[in-house]
Amino acid sequence: MKKIYKYKNVPGVEKGFENRVWGQQLPSLHAICDFKKTAKETWISVKRRSFTKAFKEFIDLYKPTAYYCDYIDSTDNYKDDTCKIYYKGAD
Repeated sequence: MKKIYKYKNVPGVEKGFENRVWGQQLPSLHAICDFKKTAKETWISVKRRSFTKAFKEFIDLYKPTAYYCDYIDSTDNYKDDTCKIYYKGAD
């Protein structure tokens, strides 16, 4: 069983857009792509700790105004040790 975490706070992305029909998702997907082009990026480590704890640490450290990341938590034989986060800060 896999858990998929999608943490987003991107301007122009509607809440719950993942549950819509693909054609209705397009404006939000374009907003995410545009955000990724202009945002900074960093990696967080989720080795030997939960994704939620690592994400809270990222929020406390960088204090982002907008962010986006995808993380798939696999309970099979492997688990990713890192997750890439796109963010914009209050620089």
